[in-house]
Amino acid sequence: MAAGTRRGLAGCCAALAALAASAGAGGVPPETGARLERALEVLGTGFVGTYTFTLRAVVEKPGGKDRQESLRVVAVSRGADGASESRIVKALENGADVTEKERAKETRATRTPTPRPEKNGGDRKSASADLRLPTGDDASRYRIGDPVEEGDLLVVAYEPLPEHRKDDGVAKGRLAWRGDTLDPAWLEAELLVLPTGASRLVMRFEFARAGGVLYPRLTTTSGAGGILWIKRNFEARMEISDLAPAPPAAGR
Repeated sequence: MAAGTRRGLAGCCAALAALAASAGAGGVPPETGARLERALEVLGTGFVGTYTFTLRAVVEKPGGKDRQESLRVVAVSRGADGASESRIVKALENGADVTEKERAKETRATRTPTPRPEKNGGDRKSASADLRLPTGDDASRYRIGDPVEEGDLLVVAYEPLPEHRKDDGVAKGRLAWRGDTLDPAWLEAELLVLPTGASRLVMRFEFARAGGVLYPRLTTTSGAGGILWIKRNFEARMEISDLAPAPPAAGR
């Protein structure tokens, strides 16, 4: 065997051994956790470019009665200065086209922006649906299982430790990542500490790459809630498509 081939095989085996060690040790590889955190924030902070998001929502009474469906397709553009523009491409309410009505509503809102309410000193605690991930600093709140192979993915189950089950934002679920690249593939999370009025809240995120940017391609939120005798089940699916990062500015 040629020396170059031996060195190539040795390097490959070393990389595979490192990957196996990081997976076999239990928990989520640090790089996967860091990418997951960035992916969930990328469209809100720092992204420059364009994309389209499609939001489908269904709200109905338990048993399927009084079903209400809506669809919104919005084209978004964000500049390097942080300024963002959005344009409603299509809007439906229970199958009826309300695109022009929603565009007019959006135009009025742009002309007369709603003032933001002042904070009351930050001394009032409010319920939050923010999710604490089983990664980074919050990983210590969770019991995380050993990775299990599912096709080309590695999957772990996670749940909060008993002493953290009542922490805001904790959840139980599963996280999958790609064994070859360490990119997160999907995350499932059922919140255990629920916002006011909710009796169940489950989320699933599926991730993809475009132009080198890792982002949540599909986000599904489902659950149930209501007050007194007014109960509703709901599901919302937000899909990001046509994502195109802007080319780097000249001189950078």
